[in-house]
Amino acid sequence: PWGASGNTGVSRNLAVVPELHVGCPMWAHKPWWGRHLPDGLGRNDQLAAYATWCNAVEGNTTFYGAPAATTVASWAEQAPPGFRFAFKLPRTVTHDRRLRGATDETTAFCRLLAPLGERADPVTVQLPASFGPPQLGDLSRFLAEAPASHRWAVEVRHPDFFHRPAVARALERVLARHDAEWADAMCARLPAPQDWSLAELCEEDESGSHAELQTRLQDCSRA
Repeated sequence: PWGASGNTGVSRNLAVVPELHVGCPMWAHKPWWGRHLPDGLGRNDQLAAYATWCNAVEGNTTFYGAPAATTVASWAEQAPPGFRFAFKLPRTVTHDRRLRGATDETTAFCRLLAPLGERADPVTVQLPASFGPPQLGDLSRFLAEAPASHRWAVEVRHPDFFHRPAVARALERVLARHDAEWADAMCARLPAPQDWSLAELCEEDESGSHAELQTRLQDCSRA
């Protein structure tokens, strides 16, 4: 049904394979040196080394303050095409202003990330636990005015969004209206014995069966 000239009218159900980006909350972690990152790396070389084994990273540092333009330029030089940063909007926008009157600051933040292009996508709006259903109007207005240069992911922490289905649906409607995403921040923090590094917990055994990792996680869950 498909000839050299293309589609002859018979439709095909072609599966779309999603591109998966996997990363850590940081790209520089001292226990990784000598194991997953070379020893003696300079500050301006750590991201490039990290990007050889992860293709994404969560940008927590921007929550505490916007980076310098020279820092962003260094990130742009080190990160390869296809890499993704999931930067967080500064807390001055989300926690201090609570998304009100923050259009100029948000636009300036997005312009600062411009050298990264599509690699700085999405931008995460991490909201405080006190930001609840009564503030959905503020969220909607913020998303309506947010720069279209980026995708937006919203992380909510108020318990009503998780325990009241009607409230969750209201949030979903707001996000759908502005083509934004719900960033799921649900996680389990496992305590590790002091003599284990994060890298050791994540390292698979020689057999490739992850048996040792499974045993360690079970021990952690009982701690």
